Amino acid sequence: MTSLGSPGASRIPTAIAQALINVVDFGMPLRGAVLAPASTPRATSSPTRPARESPTSPSTSAS
Repeated sequence: MTSLGSPGASRIPTAIAQALINVVDFGMPLRGAVLAPASTPRATSSPTRPARESPTSPSTSAS
């Protein structure tokens, strides 16, 4: 039995997919596929969410 995993939060799916593609499509041994240079972008794809105002914030409290 073989297991495959990756650290890296949002990059986990692409890292695992890349290793599997290297093995299946390019015939690389598993160790070589895992150690191959990664082509995963380092930028995040999720947009930055604006902070929500709390009910006690100065912009919503009565003066």
